[in-house]
Amino acid sequence: MTRLKNTPLPNVGFRFARILLILSLAFLPYLAIGDFQHGHVLAGYAKCVVVLVCGVGYYLSKNENNHYIVRFGVASSLFLMASIGAVSKLDSFYGLVWAPVLPLLFCFLIGIRYGITYTLFYLIVFSGSYFSFEYFNNIPAIDIGLWSQTVVAYLFVLVVTVLFQKETQKDEKHLKNVAKFDFLTQLLNRRGFVPRMEEEVSRVSRYGGNLSIIIGDIDNFKFVNDQYGHSAGDTLLVEFSDLLLQHTRSSDVVARWGGEEFIILAPNTDLNACTELAEKLRLCISKNEFSVGNRITSSFGVTQYLASESQDVFLNRADGYLFEAKQFGKNRVVNKPPIIDRSDVIPPVAVA
Repeated sequence: MTRLKNTPLPNVGFRFARILLILSLAFLPYLAIGDFQHGHVLAGYAKCVVVLVCGVGYYLSKNENNHYIVRFGVASSLFLMASIGAVSKLDSFYGLVWAPVLPLLFCFLIGIRYGITYTLFYLIVFSGSYFSFEYFNNIPAIDIGLWSQTVVAYLFVLVVTVLFQKETQKDEKHLKNVAKFDFLTQLLNRRGFVPRMEEEVSRVSRYGGNLSIIIGDIDNFKFVNDQYGHSAGDTLLVEFSDLLLQHTRSSDVVARWGGEEFIILAPNTDLNACTELAEKLRLCISKNEFSVGNRITSSFGVTQYLASESQDVFLNRADGYLFEAKQFGKNRVVNKPPIIDRSDVIPPVAVA
């Protein structure tokens, strides 16, 4: 049986990287010119290199398959630019000003684990350049208190960023669950069911075994909505889904396929066993007392996966059997096209 679960969400760093690429292409050339004018040649050349990298990155970002390259490329460019700024411009406090911003940028671009790694490496570069400044420039180093406050601010932003992303990921997981599960019955919807079916089909195709499927719906559901109202119809759908869950195995995947249609994926189950399951469900539903006040019946189409066939063929066959069950009286299970009895039809007489 299948109910709402937590599932992970992909990282949003790619979209954030694209925003940074656009901003970098807009502002870095101006900042590079300023570096050259003030004699910061190394920092100016570094920004020129980053502009070229950002140009290539923006071109690659048009294809989302390149998101890893784009994200890490932008993060590495930031690291290079900030490190050179820390080494070459410490006397003008630029390294101190940018340090606390970097943890946030790194974590949003490349995720928490790599973001922490990048930020700690930058902290090492920044601290090394700070304590070697007096040796290379013959100028007294900036006060140790200022350095310690900068490091504390840097680490504080890092911790806050990590905690913020953790909380954001929890919200994203919930939103993804909402997208994959039916709000009314709390079963998987079609979007959530199809990947599960693809996994099982792939497993059977590779390793062998049995896989069957049941598609069923509530007979005369429109009458319930018309007679008792849509709220009663919603209640019936919830009760119906609960009954399906009660009488299926924990390994079965139960989902709302759409409207009053439901689908059950039965791994390691052949056609006969799955037909027995569908028949058991049909009987339980016909004997159950639902809150709408009437006896409810249901129809089911059952089929088994055949080697090498497509998933669409697999699903369409079961859907076709459900259609046959509806056409030939409802409240029944069909696992193959029914044979129409034509014994009462008088054959034509041959003319000599």
